[in-house]
Amino acid sequence: MLILVNPPNPPGKVSNKDMMGGLGQLYEEGAPKIPPIDIPYTAACLKQKNIPVEVIDCLGLDYDSDALILSLKKKLVDNEKISIALRTSLPTYCHDMEVARNIKQQTNAQLVFFGPQVSLYPKETIEKNFIDVVIIGEPEFIFVDIFLKGLKETRGIWFKDESGQIIRNAAGRKIEDLNQLPIPLWELMPYKQYILPEPQFPNIKSFLPILTSRGCPFNCGYCPYPLIQGCKWRTRSVEKVIEELKYIVNNLGITNVLFRDPEFTLDKKRTAKLCQEIIREKLVFFWRCETRIDTLDEELIEKMAEAGCRGLNLGVESISPKTLKRMGRSSFNQQHSETIIDCCRKKGINTFCFFIIGLPGEDKKDILKTIKFAQKLDPSQVQFTFAIPYPQTPLRKWAQDNNFIEDEDLNHYTGYIPVMRNEHLTVKQLKRIHNFANKWVGLRKSQKKQRIRKFGFIQAVKELLKEVLFWFKQWFV
Repeated sequence: MLILVNPPNPPGKVSNKDMMGGLGQLYEEGAPKIPPIDIPYTAACLKQKNIPVEVIDCLGLDYDSDALILSLKKKLVDNEKISIALRTSLPTYCHDMEVARNIKQQTNAQLVFFGPQVSLYPKETIEKNFIDVVIIGEPEFIFVDIFLKGLKETRGIWFKDESGQIIRNAAGRKIEDLNQLPIPLWELMPYKQYILPEPQFPNIKSFLPILTSRGCPFNCGYCPYPLIQGCKWRTRSVEKVIEELKYIVNNLGITNVLFRDPEFTLDKKRTAKLCQEIIREKLVFFWRCETRIDTLDEELIEKMAEAGCRGLNLGVESISPKTLKRMGRSSFNQQHSETIIDCCRKKGINTFCFFIIGLPGEDKKDILKTIKFAQKLDPSQVQFTFAIPYPQTPLRKWAQDNNFIEDEDLNHYTGYIPVMRNEHLTVKQLKRIHNFANKWVGLRKSQKKQRIRKFGFIQAVKELLKEVLFWFKQWFV
């Protein structure tokens, strides 16, 4: 039997391991919980082959390490061969290692580690004396092969044999036909506990993530998605996606869906067809997705809104042409962006725009222009994060070559802690600019209206002036 485990959060944090291409994000306690979708996919693949499988999702269950150990011991049966597989991530890697060490001491079960972080650093992982097997690559069918073929015949793993010698099997392959994946086995997880509050969705009800594609052909130098999922865009058929939507809406009672594709609208015709099928099947649910502004147009937005879309996550990153060019990002059309955001606003679609501070070549003037544009764009939500030199990305190579990385603590690779500088700005300066950016975008039109409704006009103006004066001092000190 295999027990798939999403390990406990580090103290005071929330670990959403499905973010950043699967490398994961770490948030402060109280943040929404997003489950890693590869766990229920793997469980479903195992069940298809009649392989016993159970899941312990410490994220949804609010388990700490003690609760996890207690739960595992209840599942362990004398003389039964059991493997325990832990899904790790970049910012939780060290914490997950301590959890794994404790599990090994308490159970002595075969211990498997998986997740994109392991695929990037298999040697460092398998060398731990308490780790028996590491999965390199997409895990769903690799786990099936382990049980049907055995460790020696399974591609995409490293393992220790009976003498403790490390055996490195041939590399695995990415799943070319995603239609082979069954509907994720959410029933093994506390799926009712996953909630994204307003304005992510217009109601406070459970949501589930859905995957319709993997891979991203744009290959931006700072992004881990092409590294982890590949540059080839692999898709599931619209028919398979509709089948899964029917199941989670009609059978599981889910009314909020988060599409987890890196670029949901890469093929506009495919997206329009999916929307049309949602409408034709009379599937009633709210959904949001992540995509690029330059793969959207007004006609598609109208169709998406009709099909229940209520939110778009959009990576703007920077409006500096020189910075975008250095990172392999296509040129940025500000007018088109304003048109798209305005169209979404009219159709009742929430827009969440992401910006990055501290990319190669950026100076204060470049970042200030981006901040001002974010204010002018006036999306529903704005997020500024620091440039993070994710492992094996072009950004990391650039930062290493220039000795710009000042913090190698994986716990800090969250996007909310500056770990590298660039040619023009120190880590300390980047932190001040980040604080300034978060306050300055609070002055955008929609936020002013909210403040006036909350405080009244005169008091709202006073509060804004206080903040502006304070953060201008931070900027120029």
